[in-house]
Amino acid sequence: MKSKRRWLIVTLTALDVIVLVLAYLHGAQAYSLQGAKDYLSAAGLTVAALILWYLAHNLFHELGHLVFAAATGGKILSFAACGFVIESTAKGRKISFDLRSGYAGWVGFVCENPNDAGKILFASLLGGFVGTAFTLIVILLVNLLIGGLFVYYLVFMGVFAVAYMFIVNYLDNGSSTDGRMLVSSVNGYEDFASAAIRLETESWLYLGKSLGEIGENYSAMKFGGKKRADLYDYYELLERGDTDNAVLVLDEISSESCLSDEETATVECERVFIACVKRDEKALEALKDGFLDGLDNSVGALRAHLAYRLYLGDGEWAERLKASYFKELELLPLKGFAATERKIYENYLK
Repeated sequence: MKSKRRWLIVTLTALDVIVLVLAYLHGAQAYSLQGAKDYLSAAGLTVAALILWYLAHNLFHELGHLVFAAATGGKILSFAACGFVIESTAKGRKISFDLRSGYAGWVGFVCENPNDAGKILFASLLGGFVGTAFTLIVILLVNLLIGGLFVYYLVFMGVFAVAYMFIVNYLDNGSSTDGRMLVSSVNGYEDFASAAIRLETESWLYLGKSLGEIGENYSAMKFGGKKRADLYDYYELLERGDTDNAVLVLDEISSESCLSDEETATVECERVFIACVKRDEKALEALKDGFLDGLDNSVGALRAHLAYRLYLGDGEWAERLKASYFKELELLPLKGFAATERKIYENYLK
């Protein structure tokens, strides 16, 4: 199935490139390009159009997600597009630069009423589609109303960048794509259900409830009763001190084929933490090199590193990490998750 999906995307992308070349040649004929200089100028404008409208689509698509989510009761926590990230922390807004958002942006939000998670998630997904359609409409209108060689190559050729993103977002059948999620919301697949439950959980966390306090709200498996295990299940078990079952959940999460790089890194950090809890010297020896090379300042990584230094008896280093860990906890907008983290750390000390 995964192989078929990969070939579908490759085929559609190749067709997009072929049509792009044909459109370039059509423009050359329509506007009577002559000589290498004209062709190179048109090629330069085409490349500029692909970059410009790729970024424009990135912005409009994410704005669609944001506007539709906010209009239906979402509380926006982060917005990333065109290389920039704006996020809310407990101490205000922070602006940073992240190249990943230049390729594919994102919008992070919670729900003012957690019970509306399914409705708000669907609205946000629909908003992304509207943002993509808006970008295409703008391109076509500018080309239709103004026209000319410059507009043709600098504007119209950008439609093929948007077409590529349409293929990736709506025709790829991957579990994390907007198209798959929209189809799931109608057909009852678990992708939408899992995302809606996760959004509901994060909304409760934003309102100050820890995972242990959410309890049945999280495990009730609303939205059709379908939900795959995720890291919140793992954290909830750790908060309750149930390390053995937490390990089973972590193994189940690791078996998923659609983990992002960030999720994979988080899982590795948690494996180090579990090894420290169990004082598993063999596991720590196997994990430590990759873990220490890939450390960041996320609360999970800091907790795992702190546990590792305490395991080694490196008290001075542990004290510095402890200060950084609690500082990061104070910045978390999901105050309930900060409470869960504190409980996990307290359980480790016991």
